[in-house]
Amino acid sequence: FDIVMTGSIDVIDDPLHLGVSDGEEHRRWCTSKSKVKQTSMKEEQKEINRWFALWASQMISLVKPGGIVIIEANSKPRCEVGAWGGVSKEWWAQAI
Repeated sequence: FDIVMTGSIDVIDDPLHLGVSDGEEHRRWCTSKSKVKQTSMKEEQKEINRWFALWASQMISLVKPGGIVIIEANSKPRCEVGAWGGVSKEWWAQAI
């Protein structure tokens, strides 16, 4: 294909099955002083990063060399926005 496009990449709700899918609950976990909660949120973000990398790599595999890949909407990391987490702008430059 000359161009591959998606409106957005679906987010994973509670990828580690922690029972934390509410945005307000995420904020509490992300700002908690608990090592366990902080580590869990970091691991959760790694899973989200892997999910986005999988989507993007599949899209890249469909486009011909020199083609265009478009992802229109992308959310910021979950600890920055709450329930619907994505990846940082910096992540794109490193991951793909």
